[in-house]
Amino acid sequence: MKYILSIVLLIPLFGLAQKTDCTIYHDGTFYNYPKNSAITTLSIRNGNVSKEVDEGTTDTSYWSIKWLNNCRYELRFQNSKGNMNGTKPFLKEHSMVCSITELYSDYYIYEAYLDKINGMFITKDTVWLQPKKIVNNRLIFTPLQTEAMLKKEKFSDTSQYAVLYVYRSKKIAGMLIDYPVYVENLPIFFARNNSASIFKFYRQGSATFTATTEAGTTTLTQDIKFGKIYYLKCTIHILTMGKADLKFLPEDKGKDEFEDVGR
Repeated sequence: MKYILSIVLLIPLFGLAQKTDCTIYHDGTFYNYPKNSAITTLSIRNGNVSKEVDEGTTDTSYWSIKWLNNCRYELRFQNSKGNMNGTKPFLKEHSMVCSITELYSDYYIYEAYLDKINGMFITKDTVWLQPKKIVNNRLIFTPLQTEAMLKKEKFSDTSQYAVLYVYRSKKIAGMLIDYPVYVENLPIFFARNNSASIFKFYRQGSATFTATTEAGTTTLTQDIKFGKIYYLKCTIHILTMGKADLKFLPEDKGKDEFEDVGR
């Protein structure tokens, strides 16, 4: 299920509905085209129940939905069927609070946070009242389980994707401060002490990475090119009271540090 990465106050320059009345979204069938996903998710809301269905699959989840006010609601996971076993423990421990921030004639935009508004930001996305006729490619990155998969695919400078290594080395200083890392407002990595992940990256050009701790937000921009390898190092700045630090390292140094993670 992709909604954990997809659920989620900007003032639009034009097109904002005259009335901020969200009651039309309390019941009915709505359509979500999550970022970084090729799947369409249907939200079927009826009273205090929201049924989430990944179109074309058997993945279905059931949530209790509680409207906190006219345009803000809380989702709590109840049960599911299909390919969701890995996410169940996490979902049962947390709720998601969504705030509808922009209303238009055929869609609305919302932001989602973990457990409470202004808690850990999950994502910002759009929900449609009717299915879209044309759906653009939304895939930005996918995780890789092992480096062996790259060798099997014969990754080279002509490949139509880049490879992104993200890691946080084992350090005593700041080891208790964990934080999420986002790319283009999508969660990509949870920076725990001595942790690492590998991704295939399908977008060329400027990409913005952010990380937030209680000490503030760190932003880093990197130009991504297909056929290239990138190493993103995540650390904690103790001198700035625990602020996250993001840094792209040269391939040789990044490779050595990445390989030390987990040892």
